[in-house]
Amino acid sequence: MAEKKTKADGAVTIKMPKAKTVDINGINFTLRQSDQDIMAKAASLRDELKAAAASGDVATIVAAIGGAKSWIDEVLGDGALKKLTGGVPVGMTDCIRIAVAIADAAVKAYNTDVAEVLE
Repeated sequence: MAEKKTKADGAVTIKMPKAKTVDINGINFTLRQSDQDIMAKAASLRDELKAAAASGDVATIVAAIGGAKSWIDEVLGDGALKKLTGGVPVGMTDCIRIAVAIADAAVKAYNTDVAEVLE
């Protein structure tokens, strides 16, 4: 929780929160994006993957899956997808499930701070 302190000379110091961590499948990850960015991108990925599947174009589908895999590693850290899957290859539906799990975990982690700030 960010905490603001004002000194006698008017200088302001804001204590910034630590990076959020989430536990997914028993593995702890530090979130590398804000809750807003995570939720927006997860929704965008869902739409992109849905459109790619509907297109029936193999190159479009492969590119969309690759983008989803890259995002998972961007938000959870390099190698996160491999850690989550134990190295097992993943496809489109797996990417959607993982993106949704990340978004859910991020919402829970950030909602704790929101509740504290609004108290």
